Amino acid sequence: MSRQPRSPLGERIARRLAPAPEPLALSPRAGLFAGLAVAEALEALGARVEIRWPNDLYQPQGKVGGI
Repeated sequence: MSRQPRSPLGERIARRLAPAPEPLALSPRAGLFAGLAVAEALEALGARVEIRWPNDLYQPQGKVGGI
């Protein structure tokens, strides 16, 4: 992958790609579970995050990510 993500300093908290276990990867709800896990992790760090259908993460300033 030649594209590098770019964002202003302090705007992006984390990015990680990891394989999901086989059964979850095959689940049609895998994206929802992943979005919930990311939102909970960001909230634990003090970020105010909402999940919007189907799997986008928003802060009051706008969209901050998607799964």
